[in-house]
Amino acid sequence: DVLWELVKAEAGRLRPFEIEARTLLAQYNLSRLIDRLEKEGLVRREAYGEDARGCWVTVTEAGRAMRARMWETYSRSIEKHVGAKLSDPDARKLATLLSRLV
Repeated sequence: DVLWELVKAEAGRLRPFEIEARTLLAQYNLSRLIDRLEKEGLVRREAYGEDARGCWVTVTEAGRAMRARMWETYSRSIEKHVGAKLSDPDARKLATLLSRLV
């Protein structure tokens, strides 16, 4: 979810509190997750110019590639467990309803 939010964000970066709000992860969990993602080279922390205490979390090219690989797995699972069980009109209705949550 963190990689997805970063890929969607302008310039591929967000402040940690923005990631927290978009993913509903608790701050203490998010901080450790960002540490792990950074260690794996999927994101990097960058100084936030206006606030020396803050930082940006920026997705790397490796992070973008990982998110794309993850989507291949997710899309197959979604098709199998959701899409295959809905008619086209029902799938469109569901998509319309879910788009309201964005």
